[in-house]
Amino acid sequence: ANPCNPAQLTPCAGPALFGGAVPPACCAQLRAQQGCLCGYARSPNYGSYIRSPNAARLFAICNLPMPRCR
Repeated sequence: ANPCNPAQLTPCAGPALFGGAVPPACCAQLRAQQGCLCGYARSPNYGSYIRSPNAARLFAICNLPMPRCR
């Protein structure tokens, strides 16, 4: 099964764009989809979320490494 499903990251969208509280569901999905994040970063639809200034804060709050995309 392909773990990459950007729709599952919906709980992260608000905090990624506007800041605010990060729900546990967001951290769970970021953790499950870590291998997918660079693909999303290159996507015209989702790249702005991954590259947003608040994205680093999400990863820090979730205790996850920021994806290093080449």
